[in-house]
Amino acid sequence: IVFVSLSIPIKYNNMCMVYYNKSTAFGHLQLKWDYIISTQYSRSSLPKSCPQGAPCHVYITMPEYGSQSVFINMQVSDENDAYEPKVWLKAASTMSPSELTNPSSISDFDATLPTKRIDAEFPEERAERLLFTVLADSLQSNSVYYFKIEYDENTFSKTYSMQTLPSDGEDLTLAVGGDMGTLDDVVELNLALAGYNPQLGVIGGDIAYDNGLWQCYDVWDQWFDAWSSSMRSAEGHLIPIIAGIGNHDAGMNCDAHRELVVDEKGPYFFTFLPQHTVFSQTETGMTSPQTSVPTTSNYQVPQISQRRSYHYHLLNSNTILFILDSGYRSSWKGEQLAWFEANLEKYAHIPLKLVQYHYPVYSPCTGYSQGDIDRQNDLKKYWIPIFEKYEVSVVMENHAHVGKRTRPLIAGEVAPVGQKGVIYIGDGDWGVTPSDCDIVKNAENYNWIGQKRHVWIANLSDKGIKFVSVGKDNIEMDQFELNI
Repeated sequence: IVFVSLSIPIKYNNMCMVYYNKSTAFGHLQLKWDYIISTQYSRSSLPKSCPQGAPCHVYITMPEYGSQSVFINMQVSDENDAYEPKVWLKAASTMSPSELTNPSSISDFDATLPTKRIDAEFPEERAERLLFTVLADSLQSNSVYYFKIEYDENTFSKTYSMQTLPSDGEDLTLAVGGDMGTLDDVVELNLALAGYNPQLGVIGGDIAYDNGLWQCYDVWDQWFDAWSSSMRSAEGHLIPIIAGIGNHDAGMNCDAHRELVVDEKGPYFFTFLPQHTVFSQTETGMTSPQTSVPTTSNYQVPQISQRRSYHYHLLNSNTILFILDSGYRSSWKGEQLAWFEANLEKYAHIPLKLVQYHYPVYSPCTGYSQGDIDRQNDLKKYWIPIFEKYEVSVVMENHAHVGKRTRPLIAGEVAPVGQKGVIYIGDGDWGVTPSDCDIVKNAENYNWIGQKRHVWIANLSDKGIKFVSVGKDNIEMDQFELNI
C-alpha cells in the first residue's frame, strides 16, 4: 500500500494533456482525437528540450512599428548561464555581391546588439532554457537584414535573414488564421502557402494547444520547430509572428470570472511572444544598425508580467491591425475597450483597419450553450458599435474550426446598398480537425461557409486588400477584395 501510494503521485506528477498535437518521442501517449498525455515521470527519459549548443529556437515577433523595428527572440541552453548572447546584424543593402551570394561568409557586421534576458521559470530540469530578446530598432523599412547570434564567446549560430515591413503603400502578404496545433496537417498547409510567399503570420489564438499548463512546454517546442521548418519566405527569410490569445493558450474559457495570472511561469503564450514595447524612464535604447550609436528611444522589450493580450501593428501606410483579447486575460470592456477606441481615434486617418481576436461574435455553427450566446451578445454590445463607428474593414475571428465570410454587416444585418458594413471572416482552422457542427439554416448573412482546413492569404497594396482562403493542395475556396 505504501509503495502504491508513493508511486502514483510520482508517476502522474506534472501531467500534460493536450489536443491537436502528435507524439514525437517515447514518453508521450497518443490517444484518440489527436490527444496526447505525458507526465514528468514519462518525460524523464527524454533528452533536454533545449540542449547545449546553438539556440534551439530563433524567431521574430513584431512590435507596433514593424517597418522600423522587430523583436529577435532566442531560446538557448541553460548550461552557459553566465554568457549574455549578442546579435550581429547587417543590412543587405551594405553587403557585397559575394556576401549576398553566401551570407554565411559575412564578417564585417553593421552593429552588435545586446540582448535582454527574459525572467522565466520552467517546471523540470529537462525543460530548462534561457530566453533572450533584442529589440532591433532604427531599421530601414521594407528591407532585408541578415544576422547571427553569438551564443557563447566567439561561437556563432548559423546566419538568419528577415525583412522589415513597408512604411508606405508597398505590397505585403499576410497568412491569417488560428487554431493550429502541431499535427502534420499544419506543416502540410504551411507548405501549400509557399506559392503565395507570405511575409507575416497573423495567428488568432490556440497556437500550440498547451492549455496554459506549465508542464506542457513540449508542444511549444514542436510548434516552433514546425513554424521554422515550414514558414519561410521564398527568399528564405524568417516569417515574423503576430498572435492573439485563445482559450487553449490561456487555459480557460473567455469571461471565466477568474484572473489569468501572468508571471515567470507563463502562460507560455506570454513567455515566448513579446508583441509590444514598454516605455522605460531608466533604460536606454538599443544600438542603431545605421549609426552604431544608442538611439534616443526609451521603448524596450517587456518582461513577461508586463505583456498585454491586446496590441496594434502598423502594417503599411494604409493598414493597421488590432489584436484584441475576447475575454481571457482582459475583459472586452473597461481598460481594453478604452485603449481600443483611443487608438482607433488616433489612427482614424488610416483607411484599412483590421481586427483579429479568438472567440467569434458571428459563427455559422449552431448548438452554442446559453453561456456562449450570452458572451456573444456581450461582445456584440460592446465591440460591434465601435467597429462600425470607426469603419473597421475586416474582422478576423477564430475558435469555431470552420470557414466563413459574412456579407458586410451593420448591427448584425446585411448592410443596405451604398452603406459600408463590416466583413467577418474566420473561423480558425489552420491545422486542427475541422468542426462538423450543424450550420445555420438561415445563412443569408454569409457569402461563404466551409468545413475544411484553411488559411486566409491577405495581399495588401496601395490599392487596397485582397483575401483568398487557401486549403490543402492550394485549393482556393473563397476570395474578395476591398479597395481604398
